[in-house]
Order: sequence, then C-alpha cells, then structure tokens
Amino acid sequence: MNFHTLVVDQLKDLGEVEDRPLLGGWGLWLDGSMFGIVQGERLYLLTADPEARLEYQRQGSMPYQASGPYREYYRVPATVLESRQRLVAAARRAAGSGK
Repeated sequence: MNFHTLVVDQLKDLGEVEDRPLLGGWGLWLDGSMFGIVQGERLYLLTADPEARLEYQRQGSMPYQASGPYREYYRVPATVLESRQRLVAAARRAAGSGK
C-alpha cells in the first residue's frame, strides 16, 4: 500500500474523503473543501487556524513549498501520523478551517 492510499484509508472516520490529482501529488477534499495535500511520502494539512500552525511549527514542521493558497498547508508531524486518532483529529480541524 502506498503512502497516499494509506493516508486516505486512515481518514475513513472523517467521512467521504475525496482524493484528486494536484501538482504531481494528491489534494484531499471533504464536503467540497480541500484540507490536505499528499506529496510523495509527505502529508500536509491546512493550518488556517493560527494555533494549529504554531503547534506544527513548534514540532519543526515546514509549509508546503508552493505559492498562493498552498502556503497555509504544513507538513504533518510524525507524532500525528503515527496515531490514527491524532491524524483524524488533525484532519478534522484542518477540514473545518477550510470552510
């Protein structure tokens, strides 16, 4: 199972997550709003919420390297990826901030 498929599988508890090709990777969508980007073996989530962004920065996360609206997407820390529960909670927060 590749990383992209693994991430989508881990996010089943969110609801119907759509994955669409984006910039050589995949955009993750929920209820019509994009909340995540899978690029290779990396997952980035929308951090429009300043608290979420600061939390990711404290853990050494870097923003997605693209201009425009993608700059609000930060790489998900390993501590979040290692726990399905934490990943779903982080994705739910990201999906909610994109509305």
